Amino acid sequence: MLSVRFAVMLFLVVLSLNLLCHFWFFQLVEDPKVVYNHTQCQAAFILFGLPKSFPVVWRAYRQNLMDHNPHIQFDVSMHLYSDIKTLTNPKNGEVNVEMESVTTLLETIGQGNDVLVQTRQADFDARNLTWLGEEHLMQFGPGWTLNTLKNMFRQGNSMMQSYQHVLQNDKEYQLFVFARPDTFLADKVDLHCNIADNELIVPSWQVHDDDENNDRFAVAGPAAARIYVQAKAQGFFDYVKSGQDGDLEKGTNFWNSVELWIQWFRSGVSSKKADVSTQTGKGDWNSEHLLWCWLKENAVQVKKGPRHWAPLLRIRGGGAVNGRDARTFPGGWLKFRMAMLASAR
Repeated sequence: MLSVRFAVMLFLVVLSLNLLCHFWFFQLVEDPKVVYNHTQCQAAFILFGLPKSFPVVWRAYRQNLMDHNPHIQFDVSMHLYSDIKTLTNPKNGEVNVEMESVTTLLETIGQGNDVLVQTRQADFDARNLTWLGEEHLMQFGPGWTLNTLKNMFRQGNSMMQSYQHVLQNDKEYQLFVFARPDTFLADKVDLHCNIADNELIVPSWQVHDDDENNDRFAVAGPAAARIYVQAKAQGFFDYVKSGQDGDLEKGTNFWNSVELWIQWFRSGVSSKKADVSTQTGKGDWNSEHLLWCWLKENAVQVKKGPRHWAPLLRIRGGGAVNGRDARTFPGGWLKFRMAMLASAR
C-alpha cells in the first residue's frame, strides 16, 4: 500500500514539475510576425558535430522545431566523421563510448541516404591541424587544451561539410537552421520565413552580451549563413594563427601568458617533463568570443532571442547531461530524462 501511495505522489510531483517547466522555464516568443506569419518557405536544417543519444535528440528536433513549423519545408543535411567509432573525452566523462551507426542515424531521420555526408577526421587533421601547438592556447581560457582547440576546428569543418552538402540540392533556401546532433531541444521554437538575407538569430543564454555569441544553435538568412559557416572553417584559423581576434580587441592577459611560457620552460628543463596534452589556456578567449568577432567583422546583423529561446542541453556519451546546462534549464533536464525513459521501453 505504501509503495502505491509513493508511486502516485511521485507521479504527481513529476507532472507538476513538467507543467511548471512548460509555463515558466520556457516562455515562447510573443512576436506577431512569428506567431501569425504563415508564409511558405524552404529551409535547410544543418546538423554538425558528433551525434549522441541521437534518436531522443532527433525526436525533440522533429517535435519542437520541424513539426511545430508546418509552413516550412525542411531539407536535412548531416555530416559524420566515418572513422570515429568510439569516443573518449575525459573532460566530459566519456571513455570508449560507442558511436551510433550510420544505419541508426539514417533510420532515425527517415529522409533517405542522401541526407548524410561522411568524411574522415584523420584526413582533416592531417591536412589542416598539424600546425597547432601548445603556444596557440595562450589566448584561450582555463580548461582549454590542445584537443579542445582541435575539436573546435573539427566541428567547424563538420558544419561546412554539411552546409556544402545541402547546397547540392540546388534549391533556393530562404532559411538555414544550424544545430548539433548532441543537443536536446527542450521546448518549441517558432520560425518565420521573412528573415533578412544578412540576419542571424542566436540564443542569449550562457554568454556575455557584450562580446560573445552562442555557437550551439542559429537561424540565418542565406548571406548570414555563408558567413556563419566560414567562422570556424576560416575566421578562427586566422585568429588563432595570428594570436589576434581581428581588429576587435578583448585583450589577452599579459602576465598569464608570461606565466604559461615560464611553465613550459620549466617543464622542458625539468628531469620530469610535464604532459603537454594537459596544458590549458591562460587567457580569456573562447569560441563564443571568436564567433562574436567574426560576425561583427563581417557586418552580420545578429539578433539574440529571449532568455529561454531555443533551450538546449548538451548530451554526453551514455546519456548524461552537461551540468551547467542542467542548472540553466532544470525543466529541460527533466524532459530529457523522461524522453530517455520512454525510449528505453
